[in-house]
Amino acid sequence: MGQLVDNMFETMYNASGVGLAAPQMGPASHLFIVDATPFCEEHPELDGFVKVFINPIVLEEEGKKWDFNEGCLSIIDSGRCFSQTEDS
Repeated sequence: MGQLVDNMFETMYNASGVGLAAPQMGPASHLFIVDATPFCEEHPELDGFVKVFINPIVLEEEGKKWDFNEGCLSIIDSGRCFSQTEDS
């Protein structure tokens, strides 16, 4: 598991990403990684937010609406803009 996580971070950083799910790299695992530190200038609370999530369960979701760009490592320049709302 440690080697997979290391490879995921390396792949994510090489793609200038901030998150990556294991299935994007092949393994059918309930695992994803996040490094939100690129957003810490606007959101200081994200400084140092580098996490590995294994078998995550969303218990609660809250917050303001925000737009974000999501891409795919398999398709170059595939970014799309999505909108996340409080009740999505």
